[in-house]
Amino acid sequence: MLIENYDLEVFTPPCDPGSERYAARAWLFVDISEILPYLNATLRGAVYLPSANALTWKKGGHNIAFHAFEIATSNVEDRDGAEKELKGLINLVNRTWEECSEITPDTTTRQRPTSMAIFKLLPQTNCKQWRTNLLYLCFETCHCTKESG
Repeated sequence: MLIENYDLEVFTPPCDPGSERYAARAWLFVDISEILPYLNATLRGAVYLPSANALTWKKGGHNIAFHAFEIATSNVEDRDGAEKELKGLINLVNRTWEECSEITPDTTTRQRPTSMAIFKLLPQTNCKQWRTNLLYLCFETCHCTKESG
């Protein structure tokens, strides 16, 4: 088990005072940097930034960040939900740690496609088809930015 103990902090995001949503952090007593490439290999849609020693991921409407000594999540409905979400993320890290001998680490940085990048992939036909192209763009943007994993 990699993470055995941690301190939990649940708070209202400072950028949204009075919000009915919460953010939470687990302050870790162990450095999880070594596991980040393994999480990058297994979490669909994760973005690993080796230079920042960080991995971000979207899951179920939550933005999640893994750092060397911290795991954070946002957009949680209540304090109990925040605690439950972080316990699940810590279990994910511990499970990945236990199975890392079976996982090939991935240190590449993948970026989510921008709307413009998706638009450029559409067939560049005449103006009469702008509505269809716009629908494709909307669909692809929604599909690519949805939670995955």
